[in-house]
Amino acid sequence: MVFFTNQLPSGDMMTEPNRRISDRMRPEEIEVYTRCPRFDKHELSEGQIADIAESAAHRAVAIAREQFYKDVGQTVASKWLVIIGMMTVGLYTWLKSKGVI
Repeated sequence: MVFFTNQLPSGDMMTEPNRRISDRMRPEEIEVYTRCPRFDKHELSEGQIADIAESAAHRAVAIAREQFYKDVGQTVASKWLVIIGMMTVGLYTWLKSKGVI
């Protein structure tokens, strides 16, 4: 079992499943890593930070634009369906009044 913390949970901080697991294991079976390479602090240059920020901004705009077009498309489609429905009812009423139907 591997824990990615500086110390093992103990006392009230330990949840019941963790308490059961740690009670069954011998201390030599538990490896404690105080440092995880995935979470190490990485030094970034100003250019790299600017590139990351620009990429994030472009992605945010693309997502917002996509959502906007989806919302607008649904609104326009529903309005067109209402207009077509009203025109159909109007045409039916007009043809009925002229005696065609």
